[in-house]
Amino acid sequence: MSPSPATPPEPETCAVCGKSTANGRGFARVVVGGRAVELCCPMCLKVHQEREVKRAEEERTGDKFLGWDEKW
Repeated sequence: MSPSPATPPEPETCAVCGKSTANGRGFARVVVGGRAVELCCPMCLKVHQEREVKRAEEERTGDKFLGWDEKW
């Protein structure tokens, strides 16, 4: 189960999918809002970047960010 956007991920787990990034198994670490976010693979990095772009756009327009794509 992946963590919801409102729940901060554990320090050694991927912020997108929840896989362990302990002992150097992480792919990337990015800083968001002054906090390091662990990511386990290139796909999770892409998903994280897309969420950040969407969040910034929705903050700018005033729409609420729910953490998933609402288009079916």
